[in-house]
Amino acid sequence: MKIAIISSRFPFPIDKGDKLRLFHQIKELSSRHQIILISLSDETVGSRARKTLEDYCQKIYVFRLSRMQILFNLFKGLAKGLPAQVAYFFNEGIYGAIQKILRLEKPDHLYCQLIRTAEYGKSHPGFKTLDYMDCFHLSMLKRALHAGALMRRVWMEESRRLKKYEGEIYPAFHNHTVISHPDREAMGLGMGQPLTVVPNGLDPGYFDQTEMRQKDIDLLFLGNLGYFSNRLAVRFLLFDLLPLIDDLKSLRITIAGARPGRRLRQWIRQSPRVSLIADPPDTRNIYQRARLFVAPVFAGTGQQNKILEALASGCAVLCTPDVQKALDLPSPSLIRVAVSAKEFASQIRSLLSAGVLPEGQISSARAYLQKHFSWEKSTSTLEGLFINTVRTAKSPH
Repeated sequence: MKIAIISSRFPFPIDKGDKLRLFHQIKELSSRHQIILISLSDETVGSRARKTLEDYCQKIYVFRLSRMQILFNLFKGLAKGLPAQVAYFFNEGIYGAIQKILRLEKPDHLYCQLIRTAEYGKSHPGFKTLDYMDCFHLSMLKRALHAGALMRRVWMEESRRLKKYEGEIYPAFHNHTVISHPDREAMGLGMGQPLTVVPNGLDPGYFDQTEMRQKDIDLLFLGNLGYFSNRLAVRFLLFDLLPLIDDLKSLRITIAGARPGRRLRQWIRQSPRVSLIADPPDTRNIYQRARLFVAPVFAGTGQQNKILEALASGCAVLCTPDVQKALDLPSPSLIRVAVSAKEFASQIRSLLSAGVLPEGQISSARAYLQKHFSWEKSTSTLEGLFINTVRTAKSPH
């Protein structure tokens, strides 16, 4: 089968959740199908990134969005009532070019990743699937709840537009996917029609680790620090949680991740017991050094892959109930949950006093993750949607 994929970002390097998801889906699908990648990008795509995807894609088309184009897109799209998440990426000139590519390539199935690309695919006459991934309108609503008065109105309006658009675009696609059951419930779509949960997987490399490093980090938080939900988690950890465990004088805390902004760096400098690892090229050795991974994520949606990575690396994990529900992990056998700073502090004391996780518990966690969170398994669900749509259309009635 020839599968054309439209993405709002080039899926390498893997520094964002949507890139992680699409890269591994392409990698799995390419072993059985021809992949045509049509990617928008608001940054330059380097030769190494392109070469990496050429190993899996028959053809690659990249459309660079300049800053002026983005401003024009936003002005025009917002005036038409589109949410900013969609308007940012939609350009009429690029639309025309993509339609020419689709007519030329004649794919058996079109896969649009995120509603950001839905405008490019909605009029395509062939079979098509839309991956909503996260419930975007819920994400904006959560952001509004943590914003000041002026920005609260901005995020609430974006949430309203997103919810309206999520529903309006639904009938234009044959299949619809989302990353977790809580996101599916929050979408409120389908009216009895399928909204298929396709979770993320875990890089097989996390299961190949045989030599565990010295545990020289007591508390670790790792994630893309450019995301609002992760910045909020760091602020909670430093200013709400840390004062409650200040008596643990030997506690070593590390914040790690891509894109740490100036304000976040200032927060960390104010806390002499906290260190920052900015833009790490490889995160596995950081997870391996940690005794406890703490994820006080209150404003996020979707699936937090950092929890899976921490568990596979031998960390104990403490997170919020929303994070646990999105992953559908057994609690407390695999992870523990907390809501308030006081609950987090109590759980941290308990978990750290217990010491390093026993090897048997680490092995059990890895076995569970391999069974339920493999890219092969999750992508086979997506592949099944593509195949069944084509097969159903070709079968006699």
